[in-house]
Amino acid sequence: RSCSCHWIIGLIEKIWLRCIRNLNNVYLSTDSHLNPHFGIYGRNNQGKTNILEGIYFALNGSGVDQRGLTAFIQKGQKGAFTQLQFTKETGDYIISGALDEKTKKSLSINKKRCRSFKEIQPYLIGQYISVDTIRIFKDSSEARRKDLDRFCCFYDKSYAHNLSQYERALKQRNRLIKQQCAIQDLQVWDQLCVDVAPKIVQFRINMMKQLVEKMNTLLTEVPVEDLTAIEGTYEYQSINPESADEYAEVYRQALQDRTPKDMQIGFTTVGPQRDDIHLKTQNQWIVQFS
Repeated sequence: RSCSCHWIIGLIEKIWLRCIRNLNNVYLSTDSHLNPHFGIYGRNNQGKTNILEGIYFALNGSGVDQRGLTAFIQKGQKGAFTQLQFTKETGDYIISGALDEKTKKSLSINKKRCRSFKEIQPYLIGQYISVDTIRIFKDSSEARRKDLDRFCCFYDKSYAHNLSQYERALKQRNRLIKQQCAIQDLQVWDQLCVDVAPKIVQFRINMMKQLVEKMNTLLTEVPVEDLTAIEGTYEYQSINPESADEYAEVYRQALQDRTPKDMQIGFTTVGPQRDDIHLKTQNQWIVQFS
């Protein structure tokens, strides 16, 4: 029969999974302090991928595909459970994630209940990488932004705070727009968006530059045929500032100019929540031939 090997790379030391698809009760010790690479080898359709998906759920609160979390629970069971143990400079940690039959999720870090899976990001970030990872380039601009935002939140807590502030202001602005409020009622939320949006955009651009530099460094270490360099592009939607310094004023004006249109369609049409990112190689967007 065909066999394959899946890899876990990182800080996780112990893994406990229960009632996840075909896995009844699985306990693994990775010895990550000895080797940061841990391979799971075996015949196809035996549950290797389910182990990775269990880890992903504990760190992100979602599945890695479109089947939904109802398919995550082993048939005939009332819930699924996953627990990860790892060590950082700040101490030892245990992340526990559970899912009940109504797909209600619960999470704790060292037995302290968390309100959101975003609270895990300062401790540990998990990314599922497979052949399907190409979806990052094929998916919508929203999916690409979410991947980049998740990455940025992990590396800088101030970015996570700014993003949360912006999303809150945007939510309130959209609520008022749907209520067909007076334009002056939007001013307080417009100002908050203008205060925070430049910080979000600038951090995204800086992080993109660092990621592309790292990709090109890896290309020199692991050469890929006919691939010599990668370029990254951050694309503003609906505005075109000449520099990051003038972004705030250009964005402010765009918010004002587009308010009548926003009122018609019921949401804000300009800002970081509409931007996109692309990778380019050989003068072609990767999405064109991915």
